[in-house]
Amino acid sequence: MPLKKKSIKIKDRNNNEIKPLSLIRKKIDRIDNKIHDLIMSRAELVSDVVKEKKSENFKDIVIYRPA
Repeated sequence: MPLKKKSIKIKDRNNNEIKPLSLIRKKIDRIDNKIHDLIMSRAELVSDVVKEKKSENFKDIVIYRPA
């Protein structure tokens, strides 16, 4: 006998409308995807910085970049 998927509902803080938990999870997934895309873009830029620093132009330059 297959299990039935239950639809859990919670209250929305803005207007007390009841929303299924699955909709909220979809919103979280969209945010997670955006965060992932931003991190991947940042990683590409970091890779570009590493390549540039390894080039001849930066051999004698000491760079200090405080956090």
